[in-house]
Amino acid sequence: MTDLEILSSDVIALGNQLRAASLRALEIITVTDGELAEKLLQTFGNADFAASWLVLSQPHFNGKNPLEVLSGGQRDEVVNVLRRIQYGICA
Repeated sequence: MTDLEILSSDVIALGNQLRAASLRALEIITVTDGELAEKLLQTFGNADFAASWLVLSQPHFNGKNPLEVLSGGQRDEVVNVLRRIQYGICA
């Protein structure tokens, strides 16, 4: 294998790990905060998109991801951004 093939394989593996972790995060939120989980699913339409959004850095949170913001106790900030996304206030 070439270096690029190895790197490509590593990136794919990391992406799979990130997807699995994001789905676990959504599962935990579903158990601990059903209202927030419902808002995530309503906003993004399905679990894959909602889970992905949780772990991707967001400009709304100064480059942090929503999971970091939630773990910092700032649930209301996440809910406010979800509301703005639902109503098309932020791009």
